[in-house]
Amino acid sequence: MSDDPVAEFLAREDGALDEELNNVVAAPVVNGFQPNGIQDSHEDSGVDLVGQAGDISPPAVLQPTNGRGASPASSVHSSSNHSHYLTSQEEPESIKKWREKHLKSIKEKDELEEKQKNELREQAKKELEAWHKQKEVEIADRKKQNRIAEEKLSKNLVESQSNGQGWAEIAKLIDTGKPAKNAVDTTRMRALILEHKEETVA
Repeated sequence: MSDDPVAEFLAREDGALDEELNNVVAAPVVNGFQPNGIQDSHEDSGVDLVGQAGDISPPAVLQPTNGRGASPASSVHSSSNHSHYLTSQEEPESIKKWREKHLKSIKEKDELEEKQKNELREQAKKELEAWHKQKEVEIADRKKQNRIAEEKLSKNLVESQSNGQGWAEIAKLIDTGKPAKNAVDTTRMRALILEHKEETVA
């Protein structure tokens, strides 16, 4: 069964119209007379019909087309009738209501999707702003700690130089452990710093 009741109805009407066209046959000749009153006789009446006919052309013979016995003129007439019927036929109320409901549903879905997109954009914007603020706080705190450490180091160096403990403070900054294999050998430099430290202490 078709999903479109309008298309199914038109198909039934088309089949019924073609069936009516196929049932049209020529009227029989009764007692030598045709239905229009003209005598059907093969005898010569003595009248020059050719001269009286003049330029009248013989009637066109109906030729069956598309296997259903309809003439080209009938097919054209039938097509024009169908076109007129399709244009004049109003859409059923049930289909009209379904179409309106379907369009309304699509519109609501589009509006909901757009709303969700806007909410996601706002959420992403807020999260990005919060991240930037957090980074600014971390950078400011790190700068503050570095500044305090630098001030403390400078103060210790001044005090150590005033009481002759400069080399001792420098020795605190070096790594006295065993160097790694891939590192530059600083054994000699560390030995000199420690030697100066001991001389200062002595």
